[in-house]
Amino acid sequence: MSYEVSRIVVVTGAAGGIGREICDTLSRRGDRVWRLDFREVEGERAIALDVTSPEAVDAAVARIVADAGRIDLLVNAVGVFVRDGLAAIDKDEFRRVFDVNVLGPLLMMKAAAPHMGDGSSIINIASVSGRRGGPTAILYSASKAALISATQSAALALAPRTRVNAIAPGPVDTAMWSQVLRETSASGRGSESEVHKQLIEAVPMKRIATTTDITATVIFLANESSYVTGQTVNVDGGLILS
Repeated sequence: MSYEVSRIVVVTGAAGGIGREICDTLSRRGDRVWRLDFREVEGERAIALDVTSPEAVDAAVARIVADAGRIDLLVNAVGVFVRDGLAAIDKDEFRRVFDVNVLGPLLMMKAAAPHMGDGSSIINIASVSGRRGGPTAILYSASKAALISATQSAALALAPRTRVNAIAPGPVDTAMWSQVLRETSASGRGSESEVHKQLIEAVPMKRIATTTDITATVIFLANESSYVTGQTVNVDGGLILS
């Protein structure tokens, strides 16, 4: 689908750093963007949404389709990060992380897919943490690995009409990155600036991603990759090679 045609775009996690940049960029490029988030979102096409509620998701999608008639692009940017060691995991935290990071995107795909036609696309924002586990973000890593797997399954289920891909960012300059710095520093690995330097040194490109880097990959997957589906693209400066 070309940018000469105004697409109907739905973005979850629209109030977050990555989600907001995706919404703003696609809007500037002429798409009609619906912004969905649990937090308050400004804009003409904004919907307050708990993605873990099937009823709320179905209602939000029904409202969009009643207005626009279809959905051309769904971007699941919703996500929650939690720093945890194995000893800290409990059932409630497991459910919270997996409900937001896995169930939410699945419910959105389930609700949106019947209203997506030929050439449509779904993009899930995963993480390089889903490529390789870590001892201090076990639930987050596991949930993102599950989202990558769900992306592959959905791509097979929805082909050839709708392509489904994922993006696996490394560190991105957002509020979530600031949270990682604070919590890692609090664990005794040094000041936030020291932690930042340590983590940057591990990235071959020697910088963290910007939200623009992630959005550029969304544009590629949505608009320039008509024969790509079921794939997860690492956008991490070479941190994870696959």
